[in-house]
Amino acid sequence: MNNVKVTFVALFLSLGLITSAQAAGPSYVSGTTIVVDDNLSIYNAAGDLAVGTGAGAAARLAVGAANSVLISNGTTASWSTDPTIAGDVIIGGSDATLGAPGVKLTGSADGDLTILGIGDGAADFDESLTLNMEDTENTVGISSATGVTTLNLTAIGITSTGTFKLGQNLTTPPAVQVIGAGGTVAADACGGLKTISAASAVSTDTTNTVTAPAAGNAGCCMDIVNIDTVDTITLDGNANFMVGGSITTNVALTPGDAARVCSNGTTWYLTSFYLTP
Repeated sequence: MNNVKVTFVALFLSLGLITSAQAAGPSYVSGTTIVVDDNLSIYNAAGDLAVGTGAGAAARLAVGAANSVLISNGTTASWSTDPTIAGDVIIGGSDATLGAPGVKLTGSADGDLTILGIGDGAADFDESLTLNMEDTENTVGISSATGVTTLNLTAIGITSTGTFKLGQNLTTPPAVQVIGAGGTVAADACGGLKTISAASAVSTDTTNTVTAPAAGNAGCCMDIVNIDTVDTITLDGNANFMVGGSITTNVALTPGDAARVCSNGTTWYLTSFYLTP
């Protein structure tokens, strides 16, 4: 076949149908026409592409880096690992992974979007959050396949022109704490009910009536209820637990009495006191 091609090239060159430059390039037979492709010489490595540079002209575009894509700037083509897409992006599959480590986004045919953390293996928990945006009218459901029980908004506040609807419990009440003489009420029921009892009439610690105030307690409010049927539990007023602006006033909770305490992160305050009728 090569001899045939060379013969035809020589013939067409002698007849003046092709130029000597074309005759020097690779050629092939197409039907009854000799086609001489002098652009084949630009390929010199696997993956090379020929990119048009003008009328009847082309240049070599070397293969791009691993995981790069071919893009156009409207004038010519090039490879990119960080392309900008001017239009919409439609992914035929269900998953999109952003970085490794990073985040994995998974869609479903039922209108769910799951966000899964992908860590580097060092103290990672890889939690997930799923938004259900199809099953209930005017409602977006939030759930987790990894057992998430807390959404920590840190310093982010929540503002709404609608209505907040809370479940029966904002927080699950902890077990009843038995307060001993000089004991401290644990701040483990923020936003909920804190039940206490005692084996005898006792007073709390004179320094930390409630867990020592700290930044993590800022905004914490608890309703402390003495569910004991016999014994009085006295909450000691001090620099860390102020009662009506006083650091010396104590609060005696007889059986059934309740006190609401709140912290600003540096001090605990008695904000209300409920006496048994």
